[in-house]
Amino acid sequence: MLRVAMWNTNRVPAAHLCSALVHEHNANVLIVLEALEPKATYLDFLNEDGSGRWHLSPGLCERIDMYTRFPQEMSRVEAESKHYTVRSIHLPGFPTVTLVGVHLQSKLHQNEKSQQFEAMSVMKVVRDHEARVGHRRTVITGDFNMDPYEIGMVSTLGFHGLASRRTVQEGHRVVMGDAYDLFFNPMWGHFGDGSARPHGTYRYWSAEHVCQEWHLFDQVLVRPELMNSLPSASVLILETIGKTPLTSSRGVPCVSDHLPLMFGLSIQEVSS
Repeated sequence: MLRVAMWNTNRVPAAHLCSALVHEHNANVLIVLEALEPKATYLDFLNEDGSGRWHLSPGLCERIDMYTRFPQEMSRVEAESKHYTVRSIHLPGFPTVTLVGVHLQSKLHQNEKSQQFEAMSVMKVVRDHEARVGHRRTVITGDFNMDPYEIGMVSTLGFHGLASRRTVQEGHRVVMGDAYDLFFNPMWGHFGDGSARPHGTYRYWSAEHVCQEWHLFDQVLVRPELMNSLPSASVLILETIGKTPLTSSRGVPCVSDHLPLMFGLSIQEVSS
């Protein structure tokens, strides 16, 4: 089981909360975006039980920090830039998984067309990596700064993340004679007000004629090869960590401006 917690902390002191989060949900990977505190502080909180099991998975991506509850040699950097990191996760007895962390540019700094091209750029790196390692057991998670329905998220040359498991199970979609590989994006199912769960991961409210209020910028996408390993019920947007509320009485994020994402992959062991 690969259990991943991901949070854009918006440069607030959150190491103690991230530690509580991973212990509450039994995560073995923590991805932190926009961390304020030093990595050593995170490690101190993560290992405050004295176990020493949490390690920094080192990399050069300035916007994304990754910590794992397994040794560093089981997580290898394959490609990086300022806005993404591609890691191979190889746990003993399990097939290697590609874990991609992203923190793409905000709409404050890039328009929609630029975001589309950025999505295409990241996906070229991902596809090149998949071709090189010979498998598509790929997970992408992070702050995309796009909603699931935006062009960069759904276009064939972008992340190509669709909502239907049945469609994604086919593996690819053919457009004008060319086949384009698919991702499954379970975040589509988090839209709406059908339950007590959060309405999104990020809220923007303004006195404009067009304002949708809630956004699902923080997402997880998986290839068809891992889709059955990701039950939709395992994908959680968290409003509390322990007894600490992350939203106000009106449901507005009040610690960071983003809410954390938690998901689990039930990966099958390699038969001997």
